Formats: sequence, structure tokens, C-alpha cells
Amino acid sequence: MKKIQNSSDMDRFKKMQCSVVLKRLLVHPDGVHFKKREDLASKPSMDLESVQLKLWKDLYTRTDDFADDIRMVFRNAMLHYPFRHEIHRAAATLSEVFETKWKDLEGKWEAEKAKKEAEHLKSNNEGGKRKPISDSDFSVAIANAKLQLQRKKEREMMEKMERTIFFDDDNFKCFQDLEKLCGYSLTHYWRD
Repeated sequence: MKKIQNSSDMDRFKKMQCSVVLKRLLVHPDGVHFKKREDLASKPSMDLESVQLKLWKDLYTRTDDFADDIRMVFRNAMLHYPFRHEIHRAAATLSEVFETKWKDLEGKWEAEKAKKEAEHLKSNNEGGKRKPISDSDFSVAIANAKLQLQRKKEREMMEKMERTIFFDDDNFKCFQDLEKLCGYSLTHYWRD
């Protein structure tokens, strides 16, 4: 049985898109904690500049390899630092930013792949003769691709809703007091 992979080959266009996502993480205010590697208990660890170097040197052959290294940066930080530590919170924030952007990219790549497959079906040649394909078959292929993307987006929205942090009454009161002291809403810190 053939194993289905979510990963795709890293081509020049995908490398450029990965570079943009990585740059967004590097310039994020919380990104300063993850630019250079810190030796966490003398274990080999990954940092965003190392990922950038690997990307520039074409060491990633699959898109999931790139994503795995980014995730490793944040996972290591969250494992090493306690929950309330600034770096742990920064890792969680940047991880959420990355996952949101990564899912968008994967959706675009999947749509492009479905479009290419549909075009290939439409223009498939056999023995020098064009294989007839009806417009309805082409429309069905496009509709199926759109439906898959819609279902994927719905699943992602549900997952995001499940990860939403709810405050208990005491924490919410402290949060409101903090907003009063600052003089403005702090909710923008939880949005991308």
C-alpha cells in the first residue's frame, strides 16, 4: 500500500515562499529570542538563523523538512523554559504565527497541484491523439478540489477554536486591571 505524504518537493518557488515565512518570524518582536542558538543543556538545538542558512544552501529537499526544523525551534524552547517564562510564551506565539502561515501555504500548494492535475487530465495525449475529456469531468475535478480545500479550512478553524485559551474569573479580572493600567486594550497581542 502506498503511503500518502503531505510533503512536497522543495522547488525554487516554494523555497522563496518558505523564506518569506521565515523572514516574518525573524522580524517578529518575539523572534529575537530564536535568532541564535542557545545551548540548552548542551543538547544540539536549532535556531531560526540555522534554518535560514539551510534554506539558502538548498539543504531542504522537502517542504516538511523545513517545517519540522521550524517546529523544533519552538518545541525545544517550550520544553526547556517553564510555562510562564517570557521565552516559552514567545515560542508559543511564534509557533501559532508559523502554523497559520504554513497552513495557508499548504492550502495554496494543494490547490495548485489539483489545478495542474485537472489541466493534465484535460490535455492528456495518448498515441498522438488528444484524449477527449468532457467539460463536466473537468468541472467535477475542480469542484472536488475546492470541496477538499473548504473541508481542510473548516477543520483548521475547529482546531484553532479548540486551542483558544479561556481565562478563569481571577485571571480575567487581572487582565482587565492590567488593561486599565496600560490605558489601552491588550487583546492585539494575541492576534496575528
